[in-house]
Amino acid sequence: MPQYFYRVTEHLTTFGLDKDKTEPLTLTEEFIGASLQECRERAYAYMNQRAEGLEKDGATFFLPFVAFKYFNYGENAAYSINLILVEYYSADEQYEYILEGEDDEDQAQNKLLELDVLRDHA
Repeated sequence: MPQYFYRVTEHLTTFGLDKDKTEPLTLTEEFIGASLQECRERAYAYMNQRAEGLEKDGATFFLPFVAFKYFNYGENAAYSINLILVEYYSADEQYEYILEGEDDEDQAQNKLLELDVLRDHA
């Protein structure tokens, strides 16, 4: 029987085009607990808080962040955040279902799966 929990991943990069050729940074936070619904609420709150902080004017990762349509290589840094439902069997066998931060069609399908999982764990 799998364990389900939520994971938030953040990716920040300058594509090595800042003056110090900084390596990309990936941050991961997991939300595991007895109540899957509580884990979900904490994960969404965390994701929104992190995104809000990086969307503020003046946020930087060695270069300033800007909206995608204004992005210029070598002048800006890129940022992405994903909220993921994890179906965990073991360290070698786990499946990720991205709920926020990727293709809308995939997210829609994954959210249907999430609803089934939440119903089963209510």
